[in-house]
Amino acid sequence: AAGGAARALRDDRAAAAGALPGGLAIDPAKVTVSGVSSGAYFAVQMHVAYSKTFSGVGVLAGGPFFCAQDNVETALGACMKGNHSGGIDVDYLVSVTQNSAATGVIDNTANLAHDRVWLFSAQDDTVVDRSVVEATRAYYSAYIKDDGLIAAVFDKPGEHSQQTDAFGEPCDFLKTSGDIYLNDCNYDAAGAMLQHLNDNTLTQAPTPTSTYNGTGSLVAFSQPMYTVGVWSSTFGLDETGWVYVPKQCASGAQKCALHVALHGCLMNYQHIGLDFVTHAGYNAWADANGIVVVYPQAIANLLNPKACWDWWGYSGMDYASNLGVQMSFVKSVIDTLMS
Repeated sequence: AAGGAARALRDDRAAAAGALPGGLAIDPAKVTVSGVSSGAYFAVQMHVAYSKTFSGVGVLAGGPFFCAQDNVETALGACMKGNHSGGIDVDYLVSVTQNSAATGVIDNTANLAHDRVWLFSAQDDTVVDRSVVEATRAYYSAYIKDDGLIAAVFDKPGEHSQQTDAFGEPCDFLKTSGDIYLNDCNYDAAGAMLQHLNDNTLTQAPTPTSTYNGTGSLVAFSQPMYTVGVWSSTFGLDETGWVYVPKQCASGAQKCALHVALHGCLMNYQHIGLDFVTHAGYNAWADANGIVVVYPQAIANLLNPKACWDWWGYSGMDYASNLGVQMSFVKSVIDTLMS
């Protein structure tokens, strides 16, 4: 009964979703993005396509830009199994990136040169092979020549998940039906990532971050309000997204950073409620450092039964460009919060 009451409360909040909060003072030099699993692939897409906007990206178990090449078989093969399935041709993906920039469907890649990249692959990940994340490192190395800007954490035990410091399943647990992709590994992945993206200047958040009860406001917003064209279930977007606004950011009196946190497959509101939003560890760092955190939400549909972010083309051939419906939606949310 308690679970039902909690779900009803969530549904009431989602039903009340309206416009994004206004009046914020976002520092345009401090806009970053991260994701886990499908959210990691999508975070890379966002970072590369909108490199003029973002200063850094966090990639938890994700591959390089355009890895799947609009092909679900490639997505499930080389882009997840890596060297166990033919490997990833990074040079080809770099050439595609250059061609895309030349045609204007992504930003100029020169914007990437001084960005910060944080990469993570758990030692026991059986879903996305480490060689895939190593390909992401090689991809970014084509654009970022300062090795210190690219951090790679490959020495942590654990299965495929969002690793937390105190919430979720056991660290070596792989999600099955009805479980969540958050694992208690005594490791604050969100915090380590945010620290690197902010040049290790952040104030330490209250710990454990994954069970922290935020003092800011968690606001539901209408995702259809920020999409281009007639709303369609084929977009793979839920009707409600969430944004966490720390108290010190709400009035607009203080300049705050902005971070977009992208859930993985089966980690959306539809499947696990607000567990990713409240327990991934971002909000504690947000309160301690004045970071507005956006949690956009994907949803399952016929071509995307696990509610993944589109990194292989189910929403259309333009999925990895600034013409993509999901990409332009997230960018619209960012632009609105910064306006």
